[in-house]
Amino acid sequence: YDVVTVDEISMITWPILARLLVVSRGRIVFVGDPEQIRPVGSVSVMAELLACLPVVVLPPFLAYSGADAVPIHEVHCVSPAQVVTQVRERVAACLAARAEWQVISPIHDGPLGAIAMNRMLQELVNPQGVPVGGGFRIGDRVVVVVNQNELQPRVYNGTPATVIGGEEDGVALMLANGRRICVKAEAVVLSYCLTIHRVQGSRYDHVFFLMPMSQVSSFLETEGLLKVGKTRARQETCCLVC
Repeated sequence: YDVVTVDEISMITWPILARLLVVSRGRIVFVGDPEQIRPVGSVSVMAELLACLPVVVLPPFLAYSGADAVPIHEVHCVSPAQVVTQVRERVAACLAARAEWQVISPIHDGPLGAIAMNRMLQELVNPQGVPVGGGFRIGDRVVVVVNQNELQPRVYNGTPATVIGGEEDGVALMLANGRRICVKAEAVVLSYCLTIHRVQGSRYDHVFFLMPMSQVSSFLETEGLLKVGKTRARQETCCLVC
């Protein structure tokens, strides 16, 4: 290509950058926010890119498309159990109003981690779904977490889908564009609650941001997760602090 645009460059690592420079024949435009999260278990190259390349800084209203104007409410809870109760009530209200919503957490494990929250929300949102194996039910919201290079067209890590059935060697899914695919159960996870790393770059009408500060306070403050978590909503962000 003559021009390649690379978004979310705070997530680029040295091996990815090296491969990109090898295969790109034209101009490369890097886009990103230096205050957002860094790649997991690796080193970001963004600081080096900013130091050696021409830089254009966008004003906030262009960079965030009005995200800074979205109301952000903090609800302080005395325990993880109270956070769970708050999430149940607020998600139930969104379901009743047919409003788009997303729960996000900075962690996978623990009572407020994505794994436990997904199990709770599956029972709340899809209690009558028919089990199809792998812990999934027909009607579940899921996201693909492993690139499916054998499928044509390919399906990539981060693709949202809905469970529509079970297959002998996996789970049948329907993508947002109406395409039906089958993947192995370990290639998808429930997406009622997603980690902050996974929602970077995405937007939802109502966001419920779990903030177990007693467990990950320094992580939230130093890695830019707090900023990412608070700028995912189009209409309202509710921060549930514990």
